[in-house]
Amino acid sequence: MTAIGKVIIENMLPISIVESESMHELLALLVPGYQLLCRQTMTDRLDRQKSAVAEKVKADLTAVQHVSVTTNIWTFVSNDTYLSFMASYIDGNWKVRTPLWAMIFMEERHTQAVITEFLSDVADE
Repeated sequence: MTAIGKVIIENMLPISIVESESMHELLALLVPGYQLLCRQTMTDRLDRQKSAVAEKVKADLTAVQHVSVTTNIWTFVSNDTYLSFMASYIDGNWKVRTPLWAMIFMEERHTQAVITEFLSDVADE
């Protein structure tokens, strides 16, 4: 995974940041001549890394005794609603980890049944 991809993932940034003028200016200052990947290429690379990251999180979760689960429903500026699921824990090195386990675009009404189904599916996974 590229360092840019890691920054995007760890800071939950939009992939479109690779197309921003300020990102191009920053990288040109730090690494003259660096060719930044386009959004589609970055998306493809991050998709390929998704399963590897999920396996690492699963391994981490099986090694801990206690996990705190947090969910959140929030609305983006564009009025799109998302539901997220995070599992927080302390790893073997005493570092707090809070990976985003899942996030889903909610097209349906935010009813108890819809939310319960989503959370049940994520928990099963």
